[in-house]
Amino acid sequence: SFISTINLTSPRNIIQISRDKAYVTDWGINGIQVIDLNSNSVTSTISCGSGSEGIAVSNDYAYICNSGGWGLDNTVTVINTLSDQVETTLTVGDKPSSVVVDINGNVWVLSAGFTEYGPAPDYAILSQSSGSLVKIVNNSIELNLTFPLGNNPSDLIIDDSGSNLYFSDGSWSKSVYSMNISDVQLPTNPLISRNFYSLGFNEGYIYGTDAVDYVQQGWSYRYSTSGYVVDSVQVGIIPGSYCFK
Repeated sequence: SFISTINLTSPRNIIQISRDKAYVTDWGINGIQVIDLNSNSVTSTISCGSGSEGIAVSNDYAYICNSGGWGLDNTVTVINTLSDQVETTLTVGDKPSSVVVDINGNVWVLSAGFTEYGPAPDYAILSQSSGSLVKIVNNSIELNLTFPLGNNPSDLIIDDSGSNLYFSDGSWSKSVYSMNISDVQLPTNPLISRNFYSLGFNEGYIYGTDAVDYVQQGWSYRYSTSGYVVDSVQVGIIPGSYCFK
């Protein structure tokens, strides 16, 4: 049933901080909208970098991926969720978008990298930066892994145990890769050789969406952690993300 409408500018992702508070990343303010869940209203805002996108919480800190929006950014804003104040800002790879927390409370951030193209009809590559996966421990970067130049990794997720990471990687066509949180190198062999629009994980299964042609209804596929398809179901148009109850 309808509860309330909270007017924001360009909201992207929401996460519950406490029983009474939630954070929403918002491109329109390049930051966080702080929501009072009792009154369903915005109580304050927190400035971050440009294009605030993915968000995760660990040990009373929120980690905000500043993707750059329509431009370019390469930072993660760390916010103290008790005071709603910025604790520090970390520099990662260009266009960070997805972030997860592992079983140890450490934070992993996936950055897509950035490619600048010239005008039509050639669309020549003018500049390019690599994607990256970084591990943040105690609000400092402990591990920084770089993807091949020209690839655009996306959709970092983690399994139920908080021990295994999954993400899509490739250039025009991507595959799904698996990596343990103890690994210190990126995987080279794909787990699932298929391009997905978004990824999810729930109760021991990997989920991936196919947006088809972005006009007709899309599909959701369920895979085992061994990389074998289990089943599929037709869903709505442009299935962008998963939420498991």
